[in-house]
Amino acid sequence: DYLSSGKFPVVDQGQELIGGFTNDQHLVRDFQTPVIVFGDHTRCVKYVDFPFASGADGTKILVPKKGVDPRYAYFQLLSIELPTKGYARHFGELSKHSFVLPPLEEQKRIVALLDAATARVTELTKCYEQARTHANDLFSSALRDTLEVKQNVPVRSLDELCEEGIVKLGRGNIISKK
Repeated sequence: DYLSSGKFPVVDQGQELIGGFTNDQHLVRDFQTPVIVFGDHTRCVKYVDFPFASGADGTKILVPKKGVDPRYAYFQLLSIELPTKGYARHFGELSKHSFVLPPLEEQKRIVALLDAATARVTELTKCYEQARTHANDLFSSALRDTLEVKQNVPVRSLDELCEEGIVKLGRGNIISKK
């Protein structure tokens, strides 16, 4: 039973990092280290570096061993493409994969590069979304200005415009083509 707000986040196998909240402190787990949450049914992989309550059945919590950088393990798991089996369990397939494990310092170097790339992608995505919003606003504004009723331009109902579904616009007049 997830709450929409509460004291403690619930991490489950859904798409979002936090699936909901709980106020029950007895459900909270603190691993004292970042962990990886794998959705056995959904194949979602999450990096979690805060205390949380575990979601429903199918949420696998992976605690990296000494000598394995948790972010490095997370990025490795993200790179694996598991075939979907619908809502069946996927952890068995995941555990068959081999993982490259360079020395810890090299893992940290790789993580720094991937974190920087991820931050840049996030920044560019935000810029793209802002540009898309501005473009849509500009288009809507220009369209409203263009379609404002002018004194010498006739106004017609939709039925008059679309007798057979083919409509052409021409020089301020709407022409229906049969």
